[in-house]
Amino acid sequence: MEKLTPYEWFHKHHKSLLNQGESTSEVFAGKYVFEATKELYAQSAPYISSIIEKLLPPMEPETLKYELTDLGSFKGELLSNIISRLPQYHFHTTAVDINEIALRENNADQKIVAELNKLPIKNLSQDVVTARYVLVWNTLTDQQRILSEIARITKGVAIIQHAGADSKNSDEWRYNLNKLLTGIDIPKLKREGHFFSSRQEVEEILNGLAIRYEKIKEKRIDNFSDVFIERYSLNENEKETMKRILDRKDYIFQTTWLIFPKNTVTIPT
Repeated sequence: MEKLTPYEWFHKHHKSLLNQGESTSEVFAGKYVFEATKELYAQSAPYISSIIEKLLPPMEPETLKYELTDLGSFKGELLSNIISRLPQYHFHTTAVDINEIALRENNADQKIVAELNKLPIKNLSQDVVTARYVLVWNTLTDQQRILSEIARITKGVAIIQHAGADSKNSDEWRYNLNKLLTGIDIPKLKREGHFFSSRQEVEEILNGLAIRYEKIKEKRIDNFSDVFIERYSLNENEKETMKRILDRKDYIFQTTWLIFPKNTVTIPT
């Protein structure tokens, strides 16, 4: 049997996922033109940093560092932004991504090429786990596995940011976006293996797995198409095509949860 590295396997079976847009790194880092991009990406680092400040006390330099793992870390844009906003903290950082090429540019202390549904990380070993918009690029079954893995490795808190379907008529909302991501009308937007789950669907998974969580934020973000326009530098014809396909479903729901280890008795406030 042919033995492939994780990246080789990924490239062979999910080649379309490698094209994340020519401006992806800038968008992930929080640089934006459109308001929707600002709300989805530029505001993530300050918000996540503020959560860490509320839940974890700073450590003295001579004590052990907090273990912080960023899932779907790509080149480390979000991770670096969080670290820069928390100079009073000391972290040992781990970046996990299936894209080995992107990880080479990541400044994390440890870099792991792996799929998120099977993390080579010890149980209850991470003080902080961050995962921004990783669930939707996986099947619903794999989303369940990923959430289970997050709960398994977290000994402190996991901060999950998700952008997904409207909980009302989720299938109807997904129809337009799935049509767009076939790549038939705009080839560069072709994606595979995705499922834009709703808040309700994610919480059903969490409840089914008996994972302790708290939803701390939910908001509707309009003009979701602007994010694709900015990431992929779409031309005018492509912009018009995208707006036409999404039509009245040109929005997305952003939800943020805190996930706690199963042995946690009380949820911090």
